[in-house]
Amino acid sequence: MAVNCGDSCINHLLNLLFTGIGGFIGYFSAISVSDRKEFQKAALNFREAFLDIILIFDPRCCCVERDGKEVSRILKDSFPQHIKAMLRFKPHLPYWKRREFEKAWYEYCHYQAKPGQPTYEGPFLEQYLGTDGKLALDRIHKLLKFSEIAHKAPFDI
Repeated sequence: MAVNCGDSCINHLLNLLFTGIGGFIGYFSAISVSDRKEFQKAALNFREAFLDIILIFDPRCCCVERDGKEVSRILKDSFPQHIKAMLRFKPHLPYWKRREFEKAWYEYCHYQAKPGQPTYEGPFLEQYLGTDGKLALDRIHKLLKFSEIAHKAPFDI
């Protein structure tokens, strides 16, 4: 005996198809929201890692004393915190921003005596020796600009 599939069979197939498509869209939307939350969390932690430095060097925030410490010493003391935050933050950056971020990071913690020849391999914060902290603060603000994209609408990046 032959079964007449007709319209009801096509309706069932279309229902299955659209349910599957809806499931995929929901799944990928949930993943996207989760990734965005992680990015925002990493961006917040990145900004927070530099907060003490900003409070010390920014003349508008005269609430933390330097206690006579040299700028480079203050930066060296907090550098492990900075690099941890950077390592957590960088993977969340859009790929087209990473190269620009790496350049800003390199400028912050490396010094070149001659173009293309770094003076030291590791973090060279002595470049700030004898400065008032303004150069370091400017470079930190340049780095922190990258964390602002975490809080923009997804299509505004």
